[in-house]
Amino acid sequence: MKKIVFILLIIHCTLEIDNCSAQWTQVGPSGGYILCFATSGTNLFAGSFSGIYKSTDNGTSWIAANNGLSNLNVKSIVVSGGNIFTGTSGGVFISTDDAASWTPVNNGLTNQDVFCIAISGSNMFAGTGGNGVYLSTNNGQNWNTVNTGLTNQIIKCLAISGTKLFAGTGGNGVYLSTNNGTSWSEAGLTYLYVHSLQVSGSNLFAGMEGAGVQLTTNNGTNWSPAGLAYQYVYSMTISGTNFFAGTGVNGVCLSTNNGQNWTQVNQGFGTLPAIYSLLIANNYIFAGTDGHSIWRRSYSDFVGVKNISSNIPDKFSLSQNYPNPFNPTTIIRFSVPENGKWKMENNFVSLKIYDIIGKEVTTLINEKLQPGTYEVPFSIDQFSSYQLPSGVYFYKLTADDYSETKKMTLIR
Repeated sequence: MKKIVFILLIIHCTLEIDNCSAQWTQVGPSGGYILCFATSGTNLFAGSFSGIYKSTDNGTSWIAANNGLSNLNVKSIVVSGGNIFTGTSGGVFISTDDAASWTPVNNGLTNQDVFCIAISGSNMFAGTGGNGVYLSTNNGQNWNTVNTGLTNQIIKCLAISGTKLFAGTGGNGVYLSTNNGTSWSEAGLTYLYVHSLQVSGSNLFAGMEGAGVQLTTNNGTNWSPAGLAYQYVYSMTISGTNFFAGTGVNGVCLSTNNGQNWTQVNQGFGTLPAIYSLLIANNYIFAGTDGHSIWRRSYSDFVGVKNISSNIPDKFSLSQNYPNPFNPTTIIRFSVPENGKWKMENNFVSLKIYDIIGKEVTTLINEKLQPGTYEVPFSIDQFSSYQLPSGVYFYKLTADDYSETKKMTLIR
């Protein structure tokens, strides 16, 4: 009997340790106000009121990376190919050596208080604190204003969806341009302050000041509340069905149904901070806070995406799901090699589910992944029988110039 009790105690302690590890831990510089994140390969970058921090070990340690950065109030960081751009209170800077050095690129940028940067192909847009949007077509070497129709020119955030460019303003809602900023039209939420924008398929979410999350499915013609009413929503990020929002008083909140329901996921925080920025990278989620530095949590706490092998595959591959047919859950396995185009960067991987007529059902993965072999579950539990009836479905893996689709069968 004593031996049995001893074994049970060991199992109980193991479970407690596992549960304790499912929480946020502080990993960043003490006291930092972290306004933005970016990732390039195995490197992570965090922008703050005191410059840029860089991590080469998934956020375990951070060093300052400010050589040549004459203004340390960093509000945005964007990676494009081998270039890193940062928007500061003193204009835009470029680094071509993973933030070892920075060079200003401000010719024509008459307002150098840059809140946000967005890149689409050869077009780079900068949103400023009073002079609207600027456009550069040569990596920031020259800038021109593109503000026709933009009656509020305090641009807090930018988002790109295909050929559409959205701008969130400081007090007059959202604007839309379909011609690279040549002209703008109002896209709803008039008189409201927009802190963040997030595109997910045909959905555009806006994080508001005091009005929670708002959702449009028709490019701003109509908006509807998507939860967190009366909250300040400073940041958002989406991966698959997981939608994270960084708030002013409720920390990090998670929705798995496009904002219909939200849950606070703040285990591990001491004093609950405001969450200014969020990033999902390399199977972690990072949170940037208002003076409480950088926090990290394993993304597997929220979704069953697992890297199941340390070996580096030599090519992309997509395996047949198992079990198949399935109900209610099946597992999809795939492999990601080194990025052939930019080996210093991880591959941006998308894994989506479609119905028999080609309509997107959900996105399981939409993020950069390190090389490896992964497994991700797909469950129908979050769908009603009407939404997801028995039948044939397709899952599609895309990354860079690779694309592969396989068929699976749901039996209810």
